[in-house]
Amino acid sequence: MNFSKLLFLIPFLFVLAACSQRKAIEPQTKIEKMPEPPPIIQDGWQIIDMGKIAMQYPGDWNVDQSGLMGTKLILMSPMEGLDDNFKENVNLVVQDLSQQKMSLEQFTELSITQIKSLITDANIISNQRISNNGIQFQKTVYTGKQGIFDLRFEQNYWVINDSAYILTFTSAIDKYEQYKLVGDKIMAGFIFK
Repeated sequence: MNFSKLLFLIPFLFVLAACSQRKAIEPQTKIEKMPEPPPIIQDGWQIIDMGKIAMQYPGDWNVDQSGLMGTKLILMSPMEGLDDNFKENVNLVVQDLSQQKMSLEQFTELSITQIKSLITDANIISNQRISNNGIQFQKTVYTGKQGIFDLRFEQNYWVINDSAYILTFTSAIDKYEQYKLVGDKIMAGFIFK
């Protein structure tokens, strides 16, 4: 699957995964320092080891490693009730860049162009370079509509050894504050080994 098709599918993946159970900003050159990821598993959390990478997640979240739409992993929040029609989620896509070499800056620019063209009413809230344990990544936060859902996306991009790692937390805007802390913890618990 080529790179532009993958970026086109990523936003739709979030909505598909979340609903399956039920009904021009330039990258900043300033590098922010991110807090260290949790050194030990939190109570009630699990760890998933995927070879070169690992991450922590709440034990009551559903795990899908089927490869749905090119993902390596999808974590979905539990249903809150019968009227809950969107599952907040974190997903990971790993894209092979060996045939299409890109820097983190180039990958970010292309990703933002895709977001603006594919997400209805896309609004980039922030876009910043962050360094964590000597590894730089780009964090892009944006909102937009996918079908009937008003969503907030928080994406982290890494370009390492000819691979792009795209880790995305997606939440319904009206539930963002409720899921922000757990989403931040999952994202911070993503590590390269």
